[in-house]
Amino acid sequence: MYYGLETPIAHRFINGTKEQVLYGVNFAYGGTGVFDTGNGNPDMTSQIDLLKKLLMDSVITKADLESSLCLLSVAGNDYAAYLLHNGKIEDLQEFIRRVVNQLAKDLKTLHDMGARKIAVPSMPPQGCAPMFAESFTKCNDTINLLVVAHDLFLNKAVDDLNRESGDSSYYMPDFYNMFRKAYDSGN
Repeated sequence: MYYGLETPIAHRFINGTKEQVLYGVNFAYGGTGVFDTGNGNPDMTSQIDLLKKLLMDSVITKADLESSLCLLSVAGNDYAAYLLHNGKIEDLQEFIRRVVNQLAKDLKTLHDMGARKIAVPSMPPQGCAPMFAESFTKCNDTINLLVVAHDLFLNKAVDDLNRESGDSSYYMPDFYNMFRKAYDSGN
């Protein structure tokens, strides 16, 4: 409501009427990722497929999508699931590339569907989150280096997508530094 916008309806509450989606649709599920994170919720590609179905059912039109802001957020669930399921640290850089490559495919799919304003924020500094931080005042720099690697790969992917599309449909808000500044100002 800060910007005077209504909260979008969660996808699971839509019964097929256009009136329900006047303020957008939220396809997010807690704990999901670009890939299957093992919690039974749909991955990002499946969430985009839910949007495709709304387009096919004419609940949302291509014009709606063209004038909308699509926000795709990756907050680290893929990496947590990878490490939890015995992923090897030495293979993590390759896994980061896989995550970003799939995310880029999903971003391109949205563009191909008609979306022209697509935001994909950088990951916030996960090493400052309570579950990873070394203390209340010290972030885990190792975890944050992994986040920085993700964000570097993602930034390149966003630049490549903008170059390929010939427009500036893709935007990468800098959540990492926004969160980091807020965290550092409190310490």
